[in-house]
Amino acid sequence: MAEINIYETTLNHNGEQGIIDFNVLLKAFQNAGITINVFNIWDNPSLMTEVRPVEQVLLQEGVEAMPITVVGGEIWKKGAYPDYSELMMWSAKTE
Repeated sequence: MAEINIYETTLNHNGEQGIIDFNVLLKAFQNAGITINVFNIWDNPSLMTEVRPVEQVLLQEGVEAMPITVVGGEIWKKGAYPDYSELMMWSAKTE
């Protein structure tokens, strides 16, 4: 099963409703047994250079491109958190 990984920065956590909604959505998927990993650039900066597609986006576009969603090693979304329908579609493709 391919992984769904989201690379983010705490700069996106300004109490915005969107991030609160995403955290609720993330918890629901995890409770359903679907693993979605979230990595914060400030907690683990070296990880951002270990994942080649993420490193390329950061070098070209900077942290403004975050969050970056990677599914099965490929970037599927950047600049916004995935919504419910995207996560449903991507998690179905990973099975």
